[in-house]
Amino acid sequence: MKVYLITYSSLFNAIYAARTCHKSFDKSTPENNEKLLKTIIKLGHESVIEHVYYTWEIIGISLQCLTQLTRHRIASYSVQSTRFTLKKLLNENKKIDDLFVKSGNEIIDKLVKEQLEKIKEIIEKNPSISNDILKYALPTAYKTNLIMTINARSLRNFFKLRLSKNAHFEIRNLAKEMYKLIPSEHKILYEDLEVIKND
Repeated sequence: MKVYLITYSSLFNAIYAARTCHKSFDKSTPENNEKLLKTIIKLGHESVIEHVYYTWEIIGISLQCLTQLTRHRIASYSVQSTRFTLKKLLNENKKIDDLFVKSGNEIIDKLVKEQLEKIKEIIEKNPSISNDILKYALPTAYKTNLIMTINARSLRNFFKLRLSKNAHFEIRNLAKEMYKLIPSEHKILYEDLEVIKND
């Protein structure tokens, strides 16, 4: 898996929104603005941090992980389409092992590999079968790529749930990679989360 933070907005968006709510622009200094952000997080006035967003490129997560990720509905996703890319990806002469996320269980990984080899074989023997039909046979370990945009409030919720030790290993690893890429000046929005303090 590879994760890249493509773009993000300024913390000023949240500060400006908060200062608008309280008509307190006259108190705006770097020190006061930092204090303001900590206070709004502490008080749960998180609507103002919805104006801060992040756009990520996520490469090589499983369809299983994608399913968990898209449960976080307050985000925007543009996912690589199997309708347009499945045969192309399977025929690029990649090693089958590069096409799926390993589970850590040899029996399951062998089964997934065999299933993908069988799909390649079906494509060679029956090229008229469309990608829309072929994708029904894809294992959930099959890798995909996407672009995701999420606001800071939703990202806080994502981190609370997906950095937990109870989260599935793959989405937890994704959440860790995303947190590492958060700009240092933005960490103030997340540093109070128990899962971050205890990690």
